[in-house]
Amino acid sequence: MVATGRRTYTGEGFMSKIVLLFAMAMCLACGSSEDDLLHDLAAGGDARDTAKQELLLRPTRVLEPLLLGIEDPALAAGHADMADVLVSLMLRLDDERLEAALKRHLISHPDPAVRSRIAFRAGC
Repeated sequence: MVATGRRTYTGEGFMSKIVLLFAMAMCLACGSSEDDLLHDLAAGGDARDTAKQELLLRPTRVLEPLLLGIEDPALAAGHADMADVLVSLMLRLDDERLEAALKRHLISHPDPAVRSRIAFRAGC
């Protein structure tokens, strides 16, 4: 039995609510993996927009997966959006790999849309 202010909670109903709240908190804390977010970028649509925002909120955790993802031909549909996120991260993180990868892709990425996105976002 738990007393809070005017109400007293007892029995299984109260415990089931606590278990449900705990389970919901755990699900929210887990979120999507970085690899799932990269696949969402490549998929496009609403999932793409959400993935982009989530990636920007996890700068240190997503750097390595993004650097690998922009090299992956299977995720080619999301490379321009990955470049967008990488340029944004370059402004927040001090990591030499970012600048080197963006310069390399600005010059030699096979997709002109990726090259132009990097140039535009980086202000070249």
